Amino acid sequence: MQSQGEKSHDLSRVDEAIAWRAYVVEAEKKRFTTTRADRLESQHQLARAKYLQGDEESAVLLLRRVVKECKERLEENDSVRLAAEHDYADFCGRHGETKRAIELFQHVVDVRRGIYKEAQPELAHSQHQLARTYLHAGQVEEAFTRFRYVLKIREEHLPETHPERLATEHELGCCYRESGQLDMAIDSLEKVVKIRKQTLAVDNIESLFFQKELAMTYVYDKQFNKAIEILTHVVEKQKRLRKSNPIRKNAEDLLSLCHERIKDGGEAPTT
Repeated sequence: MQSQGEKSHDLSRVDEAIAWRAYVVEAEKKRFTTTRADRLESQHQLARAKYLQGDEESAVLLLRRVVKECKERLEENDSVRLAAEHDYADFCGRHGETKRAIELFQHVVDVRRGIYKEAQPELAHSQHQLARTYLHAGQVEEAFTRFRYVLKIREEHLPETHPERLATEHELGCCYRESGQLDMAIDSLEKVVKIRKQTLAVDNIESLFFQKELAMTYVYDKQFNKAIEILTHVVEKQKRLRKSNPIRKNAEDLLSLCHERIKDGGEAPTT
């Protein structure tokens, strides 16, 4: 599944994608039995499109059914089954089902490790998502270990500007922040923001997200003026989003917090 930032990016073609996927699913129902991986993959892609559109309820109901059928019909190492299980684990992690998410991601990682060499993108991606789930669950040391491992692989095989390598560097920076290593966190996140500004427009949703995370780290380090400078830009560019959008609201709340902290003498937020 995709992040809130990704969901907000390039939505103009989502309706078209959903209509096409729905057509394919119906057509394949007439051609194939339920044992065919092709049909399950099409249903999985339809679930992804619905999730991107914001219809999470329908997306997850469909995805759960796909995962269930994959377990019943496909081999454990089937790529279609692994992709569906990976996305379902991602959904669980985003909605507080941390234990379930970790179990699913670990299963996918273990199976993919038996299939691929360590350098394969599919394995590195699952390792990254497993680490991310540990981080969001507050298990920072577990996340550290896995992010360092993934970054080592991606540094060996991907250029410095590659989005997947930058994503891991970003998450590692967040680990440093959550563990109180603010100098390391700032160095890592500043690097990511600098590179992303070179490869993406400064008002790109993903670029704004990385800038907001850097600003958050400045807040933890009581560098409120630097945080305000970044957040003022982020908030202005995010005005095109709905006021209720959690991405926009998070940045606005953080900017307000910065002004309050300066007014109150500068206390860092509690973790």
